[in-house]
Amino acid sequence: MKARILPFEPLFKSAYLAFARAAFGVYSYQSSPVYLDWLYAENPSVSKRPEDFLIVATESDSVVGCMHKLRQPWFIHGEIHDVPAMHNHFVEAEYRHGTGLQLMLKSLTHEYGVIAPGCEDKVGEIYRKLRRYTQISGAWYRKVLRPMSTAIHYGIEKWRSQPAIVTDIGFPSSSPNETRFLSRPDDELIHRLIDSYEARTTGFHVKQWYTPAFIKWRFFCENGPRHALVVRDGQDGHLDFAIVSIGRHRGVRLARIVEAVFAPPGFPELYRSIRALLSQNRVDIMTIFTVDPIFQAALNAQGLAPMADPPQTFVYFSEPVVLGSLRLNGASGDFGLDAIPRFL
Repeated sequence: MKARILPFEPLFKSAYLAFARAAFGVYSYQSSPVYLDWLYAENPSVSKRPEDFLIVATESDSVVGCMHKLRQPWFIHGEIHDVPAMHNHFVEAEYRHGTGLQLMLKSLTHEYGVIAPGCEDKVGEIYRKLRRYTQISGAWYRKVLRPMSTAIHYGIEKWRSQPAIVTDIGFPSSSPNETRFLSRPDDELIHRLIDSYEARTTGFHVKQWYTPAFIKWRFFCENGPRHALVVRDGQDGHLDFAIVSIGRHRGVRLARIVEAVFAPPGFPELYRSIRALLSQNRVDIMTIFTVDPIFQAALNAQGLAPMADPPQTFVYFSEPVVLGSLRLNGASGDFGLDAIPRFL
């Protein structure tokens, strides 16, 4: 069957939403107009392009596939480059032959780099064969916090789809160990977060680049995924903090620690505060993705073990980039976007 790949235009909005409801679910964030506004219209990047949102359309203008990009800045050996995360890559079965690969390749147009997070085996095999893609060795963690609740919620979802009901994150009534929990940090605190991040990541030459505008949009925007900031004063004058998304995925209440910045002596208290937050919100499963040896060592010290056979993550650069000092966490990809509430 014939189909064409082209940048999304408003005239395809109804067709895309119908496709997304069928492909990703009636209550999926991908099928929410609010999600599209947040991801594209509200993104503060000055490098946004029409190719950030690609669709596969038939001759009758039905939408049968898509690829989204979450545009974000990285610090790469002293320079700032956009390295968008590619996600929601899906093509209906009867149109997949060759189209899925073409969608991957077309998404690279004009890009210096991209990251393809969380690829399963078949997709990973394709990326592994493509030029200039490199698989990165990230550690994935998954901890079931409420086994019985997890089984019940997952079973209900298989029988009847549910909306993402976590629209407001609850905070513990008493803050353990002088920890603060916030959903809307002010400008002064955001600048302190960035200063602490830069101080704690000076040894990494490839990493995410945080600005006040990006932090507000990515983590604390009204229309974006719901996040909680867990922050406390560190022993070295900087802040120890974590950013946690809480939403629903396949019926299960899921929390993702998408960023964590700390001095190692302060992590046990920070982690204890995170667990108090998750308990308050009755989270079933906690997940973490990290390419940060400091974070990984801290998690291991808490008794967590990385998954033995995790999904694969790839990065692409249009020119050679040395990745020996790479530092990333879940915020670098689409991890946590299922915490976007549905308003429509």
